[in-house]
Amino acid sequence: MKAVSKSAKISPEAERIIKELKSGELEVRDVPEEFALDSNVVKAERKLGLRKSGHRGFDVIAQIFFVEEDWFHKDLSGNLVSRLHKMTFDSRL
Repeated sequence: MKAVSKSAKISPEAERIIKELKSGELEVRDVPEEFALDSNVVKAERKLGLRKSGHRGFDVIAQIFFVEEDWFHKDLSGNLVSRLHKMTFDSRL
């Protein structure tokens, strides 16, 4: 049986994004929308300390699931700062 390497599962575009995140050329908030939820990109962001999971749950009144995360980026002075990012998911899916 032939072993499958981890890189075989990552698209070239996702690899490029991860490389740019590691080098600091790209920030979490600037990742193209089509790759923002790519599992390989998200794992890399978490490993690099650029994305940290926060609260998650279900809003009974609005009938939506939500996930709050802290996204980290460098400000103009080069300091690492966080911004709260909230994603919502429709419960009727």
